[in-house]
Amino acid sequence: MPSLAPGDLLFLMELSAGKVFVAWGTRGGTLTHKYLNPPFLVGLRRLQDSLPAVLRENAREQREQAAMTTASIKPLLNAKQLLQAYASGQRDFSGSNLSGAQLSGVNLKGIILRDADLSGADLRESDLSGADLTGADLRGAKLRRVNLIGAKLVKADLRGANLYRAKLLRADLTEAELNRADLRIGADLRGATITNTHFRGALYDEYTKFPDGFNPAEMGM
Repeated sequence: MPSLAPGDLLFLMELSAGKVFVAWGTRGGTLTHKYLNPPFLVGLRRLQDSLPAVLRENAREQREQAAMTTASIKPLLNAKQLLQAYASGQRDFSGSNLSGAQLSGVNLKGIILRDADLSGADLRESDLSGADLTGADLRGAKLRRVNLIGAKLVKADLRGANLYRAKLLRADLTEAELNRADLRIGADLRGATITNTHFRGALYDEYTKFPDGFNPAEMGM
């Protein structure tokens, strides 16, 4: 079969049982074709008639793909929008961008914020008990006295977060990042799951409560 120049080929179609093909493509915006074997005019006419429909179908598929991509992008939410949606019964805000949001002292029990961006958010004294924060970005978040009892924080990024007196009892911190997090003044991690959790450089004091058998020195704290 003859070679075709890059960018020439749109599609190939068999025109007869004799394995005759026509390659359609574009050059400088003009539709052209190449016969890869002697053409059969009847088959060629069928190909020419069907080409506009093929092109329309291809354009439709591209529009649908673009629409799906756009729909998958989560909008930037502000605190007011989140609280209104939560009050109306919505619970799943996975993937939302709430970076720097002011959400202190609010009730968000059982909220789902998987893979959400909460970096630098202010969640002081808020109730997120039972929340799902799997994979959430909480770097530098203000979490003083936050209620995260029973919350799911698997693979969450809490590097540099302020967790003064945070309640993390029975929270799942599997593979979470707490490097340089501040756990002083009574952060309570009793009963928390800390499998492969990272604490390097995290701050603690005599008031910090850890799960049974936890050794801060061994964790690089």
